[in-house]
Amino acid sequence: MYPRHGDVTWRGGFVKDQVEAYKKLQPDAKIDVYHIKAKISGGSNFSYLKALFDLTYKFFFGKYDVVHSHHAFCTLLCLFGRKKLIYTVHEGELNNKKIRSALIKVAILMAKSVIYVSQAEFDNSKKPRKYFLPCGVNHTDFTPANNVTEVRNTLGLSSQKDIILFPADPNRPEKNASILKEVEVKAKSMGDNWTFVYGGKIDKSEMPKYMQASDLVVSIGQYESDGMVIKEALACNTPVIATNVGNAKLYINDKNGILVEANVENTYKAITKIMTNNKLYRHGREHLLMLGQDMECVSKQLNNIYYSLGANK
Repeated sequence: MYPRHGDVTWRGGFVKDQVEAYKKLQPDAKIDVYHIKAKISGGSNFSYLKALFDLTYKFFFGKYDVVHSHHAFCTLLCLFGRKKLIYTVHEGELNNKKIRSALIKVAILMAKSVIYVSQAEFDNSKKPRKYFLPCGVNHTDFTPANNVTEVRNTLGLSSQKDIILFPADPNRPEKNASILKEVEVKAKSMGDNWTFVYGGKIDKSEMPKYMQASDLVVSIGQYESDGMVIKEALACNTPVIATNVGNAKLYINDKNGILVEANVENTYKAITKIMTNNKLYRHGREHLLMLGQDMECVSKQLNNIYYSLGANK
């Protein structure tokens, strides 16, 4: 979520994008980013133990107005900074009734204020100081291509076939890539002129090009907190097929995509429908901007939240 040199970048960089956008809005603000490089990001889980000591030192000797955490584990390490702590709940596992879910709920209780990126989680929360603020999309990088053929040539993709992009890592079972691979088998048997492209090893810097080059983006996971992939695709005016999880219902309408149940038959039918009249569904960018999902708008709202915390110490 905050990729640096040597880190894997396919897990997304929306926290880094949010920090950089906030710096542009508030150039005089002093921002101290503490990056925990855990095992899943190519580091070690001992990074959390080191972070406990480092953060405790910072809270005792640093003069912070706001502490903003972007993960439950990180929030739990901010024990001595909790009076200034804002926790953004990015995790989509909140209601899964597992150990991770329990830790997220403890982190929510511990934080002074909580930002939810999920509308449903925000509505269900009984936290007194809560906000609904999904991460903004970088509308400069994720934008419709001027020349799709040129972008495809750059990526080595065929201009003679319809491109279906599954941006998530197919090795994450909760993303349901296995269903799309069954759809791919069926499409070949039906003679459909489709090429399926899977994420996992696509660098973050290349993802806007893949979104631009695609005729369709598929996001049929079991759960999401928000649905960043959906928003990035819509910002490129690329149609989306998604399961009704996270904020998918907020973002997808009959002009930019289709909501489906995660099974082979429904997914195949939805792909066929969109491919039959692809231009009909290329109107997502306007809808996102109307919802205030650009980086500048989100940064302004975040700034208001920071000042609200400072005013209510």
